[in-house]
This record gives sequence, C-alpha cells and structure tokens, in this order.
Amino acid sequence: MVCTGNICRSPMAEGALRQRYEQERPAFELIVDFAATHPYHEGSAPDDGAQQAVADRGMDISAQRSRPLQPLDFRDFDYVLAMDRENMRMLSYICPRDRPDVLHLLLDFAPETRRTEIPDPYQRSQQAFEIALDLMEQGTRGFMRYVVDGQTEPS
Repeated sequence: MVCTGNICRSPMAEGALRQRYEQERPAFELIVDFAATHPYHEGSAPDDGAQQAVADRGMDISAQRSRPLQPLDFRDFDYVLAMDRENMRMLSYICPRDRPDVLHLLLDFAPETRRTEIPDPYQRSQQAFEIALDLMEQGTRGFMRYVVDGQTEPS
C-alpha cells in the first residue's frame, strides 16, 4: 500500500486489508506493508484522524511508522497498490522496467465504486477519513477476491 506521506491512506489501507484477511481468510498467508512516495513523515505514527477512523471499525494502526518506498519493495512484493494517480505516476517512474505488472491502483479492484482514486484526507475533516476508509474497504474486498479467489481482474 503506497500513498504520498504514509501517515493516512496507506496505513489505513494496510489495516483494512489485514483485518479483512484475518477475518475472512485466516489461513491465507499474506504479507502486507505500506510505504510513502515522499519521506515527509519518515518514522511518524499515522495521523490521529486515520487512527480514529480505523479504531471506530475495530482496527489498531498505532504501532505503524511511516517509511519511504524502497527499490527492493518492487522485488519483494507481488503487488504495489497506489492510492491515487499521482502516487501511480511516481511509482511508474521508479519501478524497475521488468516489474510494471506489480503496479495497480487499489480501486482497480473495486470498479463498482466508479472511482480510480482514494482522496487524501490529510488535514481534512474526520468525515474525509471515513470516506477514504469506505473506499479502501471496497478496494481491499475486491483485492482479496482477486488474489485469493481469482474472481475478478483489475481494470
């Protein structure tokens, strides 16, 4: 999961995906991580609004810490999921030429939303965090169907 600063969307999305597979597919082995395209907040905990939004849905992301994306992430992970087109543009620029297949927008897995981007709730209202988390939950649901069940293809 990748976003700009790694203190709002990507830690929330990581929490949503982790909760989904722990509840729905506890025997499925899935390694989930999150990173930033920009090291603005390296080492920082998730934003208070992000922590509150996920806590209201039974998740705890308080131990997470922001980190910048590393070149090895493109080799270590089968999927690198961006929150918006700007993140995708940055990822496309730094992704090894032989690994473009790992890059996707998270909402590629949720075409029913008719959206491609998860809006950045940073320094916005708590409602903005809730809206972003709703989209992340739809994206992670579709991603799990794709990865575990092979039911749909990303757009």
